[in-house]
Order: sequence, then structure tokens, then C-alpha cells
Amino acid sequence: MNCKLIVQENNTTGQVSADIITMRIQLYLYFKKIVPELALMTSTNRDLLLPSNTRGLKPPIFFDMDAEVYITDILEIESYLDKIPPNLTDSQTFEDVAPNIYSRFLVYAVKPTESILKSIEKEICAVETQLKKSGGPFLGGSEPCRADCILFPKLFHIERFFFFTGIEDIISSDKYPNVYQYYQMIYNLPNTEHIKSDRNSLVEFFKMKGVNPKKISNEMFMNIDILK
Repeated sequence: MNCKLIVQENNTTGQVSADIITMRIQLYLYFKKIVPELALMTSTNRDLLLPSNTRGLKPPIFFDMDAEVYITDILEIESYLDKIPPNLTDSQTFEDVAPNIYSRFLVYAVKPTESILKSIEKEICAVETQLKKSGGPFLGGSEPCRADCILFPKLFHIERFFFFTGIEDIISSDKYPNVYQYYQMIYNLPNTEHIKSDRNSLVEFFKMKGVNPKKISNEMFMNIDILK
């Protein structure tokens, strides 16, 4: 399949935007064994990347170059890709696992309280329970599903934030052994470096969400290895 994924460029770092939707699409394509051409969109090259009748679309945008089809809605992109083998495991049952984990994390990142932290930990416990139930290594069992593509980017942002700020080891191997193995397994999948947001882009993303820059300054970030 000849395709292109048009993503927003981070204005500060010049890298792919660190938003979880872009990461979700990239992970979905990875599990579908589709390797797209990656194009970074800026305010200056939008007209070069998109024909005039599609310039109102916002990235991330999936472009099927063979069919000349542009799609921007995440659910429509996934539905379009579902027609192409290999098929991912049905995930409807698992997509409700930890549904509030990311919204609570964003609140905590801006204004941390013990009660919000406990609510985040409760959501992680739900993931732990599901992985025990399925037997892993994925949410639905032995094969990846859309729910994994939805959940992992959220866990990635959460784990990186807590690691960078040194608040605590939020996905502890002692406390959440199955979640820890799940996270490490997807994090270390081969040929996925382009999917995981670079360090500076993550910092800029957190700042954009209202996080105090003193918590995660670029200088602090650069002194931390991206892998534990």
C-alpha cells in the first residue's frame, strides 16, 4: 500500500507533534504492517502537501496515494485500514479499560493532588486486572488490538512525565508487574523509534498543556536517558 501520513510538526523542535492521536495512528499502522511515508506539516508547507480541496483538513491526515483518498478523522482512518489485512483482534470489550486515565493525568500534571494521583493509580490497576485476565502480552491476549493503540500512547505520556519529574515510578514492576511488562514490551518493539515522541517535543507538549516549565525544563530533560 502506497500511503502517506501527514503530521503536525512541532514548531520548536522541528519533530513530529507529541500528541497521542498521532502516536495512536502510527502504532495502528505498525501493527497492520503498513509503512507510510511521513510528511511533517507546517504553516508554510501546507499548500504543498495538500490539494486545494483538502486544505481545511487538520493533521494527522492519512493519504492513500493509490486511491487518492485523504482521511483525517481517527475513527475513519482506522475503519479504512480495517479493510486491509492483517486484521487486528476485536477490541470493543477492552476499549473501556481505564477510560479516564489520560484526562486525570492532564489535571494532575498541571495541579497535582493526592486524590487525583490515587485516581490515576486506580486506572492503572484496571489495566493490570485486564492484562491478568487476558493472559497478555496485549490487552486482548496474544495479538494486538485497537485498544492497545489507544492505551499505550497515554501510558507513554504518563510514564515519561513521572519519570522526568522524579515524582515516583508510576508503572512500578513491583506494584503493577503486568502493566510494566506490557509497557516495556510495546516500548521496545523493533523499528518503532519514529513512533515514540522525542524528548524535547514531549517537553513542549506538556508545556502547551499548562505544565509548569520548572517541573520539566529542557535542560533537565536533556540530562535524562530516554530509556530506564
